[in-house]
Amino acid sequence: MQNLTLFPYSIEFRDQMAHCKESNEIYYLAGPRANKVDLVFLVESSGKMGIANWKRTVLFMKFVADAFDISKTGTRIGMVVEGRTFHVVVDFNRMVKKPLLLAAMGLIPLPFGDQKFGKGLSDVKDLVLNPSARANIPHVLIVLTDGKSLDDVTQPTKSLMDSAVETFAVGLGERVSLGQLVKIASFPTTRHVYHGNYKEVIKIASKIVAEIYKKHFCGGLNTLLSNLLLRKTTGKKKSNG
Repeated sequence: MQNLTLFPYSIEFRDQMAHCKESNEIYYLAGPRANKVDLVFLVESSGKMGIANWKRTVLFMKFVADAFDISKTGTRIGMVVEGRTFHVVVDFNRMVKKPLLLAAMGLIPLPFGDQKFGKGLSDVKDLVLNPSARANIPHVLIVLTDGKSLDDVTQPTKSLMDSAVETFAVGLGERVSLGQLVKIASFPTTRHVYHGNYKEVIKIASKIVAEIYKKHFCGGLNTLLSNLLLRKTTGKKKSNG
């Protein structure tokens, strides 16, 4: 019987990771976890969503980012947001403090223009992952879009898959192509492809955060809930102080 390897982790990587035994799911095998990820957002928008829905899209990114302990040695966040008149690229070394990152997300204007997922996926690899991602940490990509790609995504998607990048594909609104989302996303698509309206962004974000914690963090959802409760308690102490 062949061993099942979800990601091509090196022996050194396995030695650095915590060994967990709590998993009872076949897909999320018990074993070493990194307890951190290098996570990058790719946002592709035609601009037709409007300002109100763009704010909900930014809220999605903020919600996901806020669920992790962000630091130089912990989880790190990158972004690629492409529009016709501007191009935002944030690699993993630029914003390692959560307040600065969340504030920067809120300043990004609504992108508009032709949507080219293939180019965006290539930019994620060439401008964020290759120059700044850590070799021994899981790489996670979340693609957010409100429409269809005008270029081919096959080769850029294969390049990311060959580099063991785990990709979630999120389509918002009615203009998206579910077929393209499935092509971009990692397997199984039931855990990596999401489609909904803009009022469901927190619901979708919560599901993705849960998937990341179950797969890459010791304790899975228990760790996520503990972190959220600790953050809530800390926030109350600060407000009362």
